[in-house]
Amino acid sequence: MDTTIVRYDLCMHHAHAGKQYGCRGSMYSDINWLEPDEPKPTVEELNAIWEEIKEAEALKEVHMNRQMAYPLPTELIVAMWEKLVEQDGLTSDSIAEIQALRQAVKADFPKT
Repeated sequence: MDTTIVRYDLCMHHAHAGKQYGCRGSMYSDINWLEPDEPKPTVEELNAIWEEIKEAEALKEVHMNRQMAYPLPTELIVAMWEKLVEQDGLTSDSIAEIQALRQAVKADFPKT
């Protein structure tokens, strides 16, 4: 998503779905507000909504990057099973290695 240009059409869809309006393009001047009893949202209101959209997209990217970098859930489950059930599988050092990997993923892809 281009973060330098505000997409007012996306802001309208995000915050005013169900309202009567039309958008011929992505600029504020392209919005045709058709609600007779409500004022058209201001540029400032829509800019604030755009910031929320960008933050949500950034968090989605962090989540996706973390999911791709984390060990597979099956690997974690097997590791837990071997340590807790079999008692002779995974060592404390191996658990520490997995935890270090998890912490590295979090450091590489911080939430904010």
